[in-house]
Amino acid sequence: MTDWSGLRKKWTEARDKAGVKKGSVSGVSLGDAIDKVAKAQAKGYTSLAKAAKDMEEAADKYKAKIAKANPATAKWIADHISKEASALSKGVALDIGNLKWIIANLVNSGEVSGEWIFPDEGKLQNVMALMKTDPALTFAEATKRLNMFYAVEKFGPLVAKRAIDMKALTWHAKLPGHDADYTDLGEFADAVLSDVKLVLQWSKAASLDEFGTFGRTLRSKRTVRDLRLYAQKSIKALLG
Repeated sequence: MTDWSGLRKKWTEARDKAGVKKGSVSGVSLGDAIDKVAKAQAKGYTSLAKAAKDMEEAADKYKAKIAKANPATAKWIADHISKEASALSKGVALDIGNLKWIIANLVNSGEVSGEWIFPDEGKLQNVMALMKTDPALTFAEATKRLNMFYAVEKFGPLVAKRAIDMKALTWHAKLPGHDADYTDLGEFADAVLSDVKLVLQWSKAASLDEFGTFGRTLRSKRTVRDLRLYAQKSIKALLG
């Protein structure tokens, strides 16, 4: 990513070297626009999107005004400012799209609400009653007959696929100073995948003892519901 905090100095040096006077284009300050981009990176993608767009517009106006009298400087602006601002705008838009996808498909998704993460243990008594009625029936057969893990089997693979897709997302304009937020999102995806795998194993418990062991394991770890809060906080910080 372009070092926007140092670009103003480079622009000033290029402008002065070309003999272009400061304030040559009325109402347009490329230096100020560059500084706004640098500051917006700390505020989040929403502010950065506006700053990048304003940067593109300022560069276009400046180039248009000096192109005839100083084509070399106009080209410098095109190569070092316009091109970078355009790439930044596109990258920010893609990253905002990533965050919206995460919100819709994982963080705020009904399929990841956590309600199905813990199978309906209220049916456990019914399972045990059924096994007493039919002693030849295994625990696994009884849970299947009563659809105890219906939601797990329905939503588990779907949610796991979404977690894998989230881990594969590419960040095109990572914000400096926000490493912890990107890390939290990655840990959220890992937690979703880990919990889904464990719950799918739980749903195949062959006995009541095995069912209890899986349940205690799942409840002893940081679950999706815990890390969802960190993910929500990180998304808010990244969007700004």
